[in-house]
Amino acid sequence: MKKTGRESTLEKDLKKYMESQGGLFPKSVSPGKKGWPDRNPSHPFCGPFYMEVKRPGEKSTPLQMEVSREMARHGYRVYASVHQFRIGKEIIDDEINCVIPSQRRHHPVQP
Repeated sequence: MKKTGRESTLEKDLKKYMESQGGLFPKSVSPGKKGWPDRNPSHPFCGPFYMEVKRPGEKSTPLQMEVSREMARHGYRVYASVHQFRIGKEIIDDEINCVIPSQRRHHPVQP
């Protein structure tokens, strides 16, 4: 799997990895709601969560962070600015393995 490049390449690599672990990595769409995270991974062991995948070195926009915090206030787990395959893989592994929040390598956005 290629570990660097465009956002679409990173999404494809993370999708392939999540599916190899028995999960799903669908696009997330919310018509009329700008700033919504672009992926909604899910696995039988952890359920759904959200991930904002970015081009390497890029960060989530202020609007995306605002929406992520709003979602966190409603109980969603949202990971912002996932810009490296390694980070996305670690998030997926921690979620699937039900790692307790204080021991996760990467933490979801807080409200």
